[in-house]
Amino acid sequence: MEPDPLRQNSDIENSQLSTARRAVALPSLLIGGAPKCATSTLFSLLSQHPQIAASTPKETFFFVDRDYPLQPSGATPFRDGLESYGRFFEEGAVEAGKKLMDGTTHYLYQESARRVLASDAQDCIACFMVRDPAQRMHSSFIFAQQNKTHIKRKLRFPNYVDCLLDDNMESIRQHFVSDAIYQIFCRELSNSRYIEHLQRWSESIGRSRLLVCKFEDFVRRPESAVAPVCEKLGVDAFADFRQYLRKEKPTVVNRSWYVHRLATATARALENHKAIRSRLKWIYRGLQGDRRRSVDTESMNAIGRLREYFREDNERLAESFGIDYLHSNGC
Repeated sequence: MEPDPLRQNSDIENSQLSTARRAVALPSLLIGGAPKCATSTLFSLLSQHPQIAASTPKETFFFVDRDYPLQPSGATPFRDGLESYGRFFEEGAVEAGKKLMDGTTHYLYQESARRVLASDAQDCIACFMVRDPAQRMHSSFIFAQQNKTHIKRKLRFPNYVDCLLDDNMESIRQHFVSDAIYQIFCRELSNSRYIEHLQRWSESIGRSRLLVCKFEDFVRRPESAVAPVCEKLGVDAFADFRQYLRKEKPTVVNRSWYVHRLATATARALENHKAIRSRLKWIYRGLQGDRRRSVDTESMNAIGRLREYFREDNERLAESFGIDYLHSNGC
């Protein structure tokens, strides 16, 4: 049975996360959504705004539920308290009046994050990026397999979709390189039911603090997300943001999965040699990577099956948030 991240839990008790009137650094803006919805690009753009301080790293995972497969490697509120959150930001950011921005994509699914924004960070805005769920799942699968080498090459997207829809993920478990990655991809159907998560956020913090942006609109007109975020945050309009615009984490198809996996390990070994890594990366991409991706017929059929699966949820999404994925075409 697919794990249900929508269930109620008591990960963060009021006594654990109450600020008790202490002056602690808490986020002013969360940039989240489903993976492969351009959250990294939006985060990168907004990090250049002079009145916004971006977290380092982009994804702190600080407010994720304790039973979520992806856990923070650094500070957590359970172990270190809310006051430890400030270590993700540049020194003096709060004193300078900057808005603190956290780009943990997976906050869309986290009850812990909702509780913090509802009780402690009551001025925080949550901005979630969404994308046609069927197309997003395909892009996420290809990215995990090709860019991250988290999924072995033998597993094809149509087979993965069949196992998801048939509740038979255990049969392909061996194709995922870690249990955490396997658990995340087991949750893809429920994670792509945006309406369920957005309604919970709306109930927790109110619609006035919730901003939902379409990936497809953002790709065509980046200002469709940048402008409303700045307005809700109460910061100056970011008129010259386009000079910083670049696509973050593009999905590529690697000619050799094994060579790419070796290159990834080499990059980790050179973690402290950024200049060398940067040069090698572009040389490697020129030889190995190809951004031109064609979608085969079987994958298109799998995307079609997913669209049918999400039809009812997408109808509710259109009705409640005005986001229409009922008439999506292509990939």
